Amino acid sequence: LLVANTSQTGKGAPSYRPLRIGSAFDLTPALAQGNQRWPSVAWGESVYLVVWQEGECMAGVSDTNIFAVHVSAEGKVLDSQPIAVCNAPGFQAYPSVCFDGKHFLVAWQDYRQGKDWDVYLARVSTDGRVLEPNGVAVASGTGNQIYPAVASAGQQRALVVWSDLQPKTDEPEAYSLSGTLLSEGKPAGPAKVLLPAYHPKTREVKSYLVPQAGYDGTSYVVAAQHHPSGWQYGGPTLIRVNEQLQVSSVRGGFLGESFALACDHQRQRAAIWSFNQYEHGHGRCGYLFSLFLPNQSEQINHHPEGLQEGYGPRNGLWCAVTNTGKHFLVVIEQSARPEQIALLRERGYYAEGITNLAISRVDGETGEFIDLDSVRIPAQVWQDLRHARALRERERKGTRPPITVAAEPGVQVRHPAVASRGDGSALVVYSRRGGVQQFKIYGVLVRE
Repeated sequence: LLVANTSQTGKGAPSYRPLRIGSAFDLTPALAQGNQRWPSVAWGESVYLVVWQEGECMAGVSDTNIFAVHVSAEGKVLDSQPIAVCNAPGFQAYPSVCFDGKHFLVAWQDYRQGKDWDVYLARVSTDGRVLEPNGVAVASGTGNQIYPAVASAGQQRALVVWSDLQPKTDEPEAYSLSGTLLSEGKPAGPAKVLLPAYHPKTREVKSYLVPQAGYDGTSYVVAAQHHPSGWQYGGPTLIRVNEQLQVSSVRGGFLGESFALACDHQRQRAAIWSFNQYEHGHGRCGYLFSLFLPNQSEQINHHPEGLQEGYGPRNGLWCAVTNTGKHFLVVIEQSARPEQIALLRERGYYAEGITNLAISRVDGETGEFIDLDSVRIPAQVWQDLRHARALRERERKGTRPPITVAAEPGVQVRHPAVASRGDGSALVVYSRRGGVQQFKIYGVLVRE
């Protein structure tokens, strides 16, 4: 058990209870080393449900599936064998899970027809029953429907969103952001385009990919990565969606390569953690935490101090965010620094592409980091990040290092996901690399 002493002192500084990091544990002990990727996790009533993609969609692979396990609040795996949510022929990938007040809703993209991707969904009970074995299609139109995300407003009401391929033009592939409401795990009406791929007048391409969704207590909040042209990276766009699928509050101004969304439904606010690599020749990168209060027009941005500024250019850094009922909790991949890689090589460990997981709480009222230092950043993100970096060069000695939540010498950990039961505790899950194309799902409990 790692206890991070994060109490702050000084005039006007709040005091916080320590953050307790448990030991990593295997979430799939009944399975041999496999290729378990892209986990997602949600809390419901008295258990977590962890879902993942078994296998990787790549050349030479003909079949991938979606599996799940229940995990108790104390970190005990409750299923003797993983639950087969979907083991239909063909590819199933990128699962997303939420709890609608009665059942877990698991959505994924599915290639069982062999023509293009569709979005499927199944309900899983809190005792492990799959109510729709292998799932039912909720989006199966012409072309690809990919990257589903689900969020619930409770009382068996939910929203599922996805990226929807638009008819081909002279432009590269373009994806609209589409969605449909769910009632008792079934579509409550027709799907609707929430953000179109083409501007209705200028026909400018605005492709929206890898959406994430949450519920802030009054409306659904959806963020999707905006690609200005084809698959070029762009920062996410955030929208609010009511229960008539009407869109409001379109916002931008985030970083681009990866992001995570979380909502505080008790205090009616949302937050985005975003990351981007810039100055590519030097492997420079920046981070931004953006907090939104629905009754205020202000977007509160904070840049964390203490996270790495440079990394191997081939490594993208994935992230996850949840609200614990007390604070927002951010989990971020951190790739090994050059001196760490050199030391690992000297000791005979695998060194290429090593990533660890760092963690910090963020105050839900102010957007300030609790376990790291942070600087408030106005709207001009890029210029201000460079300015913050220049200040940090002069004040580096006072910067607190990040808290490690998962790290092993020579072991790569990727693709974090996190969920909380709302009492200051959370379960962090991730893929732990055990060899070439060999990953297992692991978890770590975090408590205040």
